[in-house]
Amino acid sequence: MIKKFSLLLACLTLVFLGVGTFDSVEAGPAPPLTYMNIDAITSDGGGFEWHYPDQEYMSTGYTASGSEIYIVTYVEGYTSGIYPMIFVDGENVTDQTYRTREKQYLSGSDNIIYGYLDYRTIPLELFEGQEQGVITLFPRDLTSPLNTLSVTRSFNIDWN
Repeated sequence: MIKKFSLLLACLTLVFLGVGTFDSVEAGPAPPLTYMNIDAITSDGGGFEWHYPDQEYMSTGYTASGSEIYIVTYVEGYTSGIYPMIFVDGENVTDQTYRTREKQYLSGSDNIIYGYLDYRTIPLELFEGQEQGVITLFPRDLTSPLNTLSVTRSFNIDWN
């Protein structure tokens, strides 16, 4: 009982002295959206072996098979809401995709977050009847909503 009372008294003393408390927390503004790319692509029919396309070309050079493709999107800056939105054949299919895992935030040695990796799964049935799939992603800047980027990438589809 005396130990519990002593511990409680020590904790209250620290609180009243202000040790371990914060008057304010400072944070800088979110970094602006400056760059986005599809960094990796794979499919469940391809043994989940990741393909890392050259960023200079629209085609990923990848052939997908199975029932789903998985993409990793690299974003510099920060996006708002559900962004980046995903389009197939001009149709917004974002609601038909899902995050394979939570965003992986990227930070420098100064611990300031400068971007993130977004992991998405897209059903191949959205490309039904096509030999080539085309995905367009549209992010929207968190701090300046009129600032948007887009990236369009294609891949081959093996339906066998």
